[in-house]
Amino acid sequence: YQGFTEPKALSTLLREQEQTGGRLSVRVSRDGHFHWKSYMLVKKDAAKVVIGSSNLTNDGLQESGELNVVLTLGTASKEFAELRRVFEQH
Repeated sequence: YQGFTEPKALSTLLREQEQTGGRLSVRVSRDGHFHWKSYMLVKKDAAKVVIGSSNLTNDGLQESGELNVVLTLGTASKEFAELRRVFEQH
């Protein structure tokens, strides 16, 4: 809605999602007021979850002064289950 994300980048992510057999999952909210982002890097027993407002760009993640929180959680934990539920809901 603000024109920051290139449609080609989203197409690439969606294509990669199809080619990874479920190892990569991409969700895009259609809510025009939705701004925060969540990136979940999941392994068998643990996940790194990045929550913040940074766009998935070099500038957004490293240069623009955005704030992110990085959590390491067990994939069987209540906290991870709740974050995943909220992620899927939005």
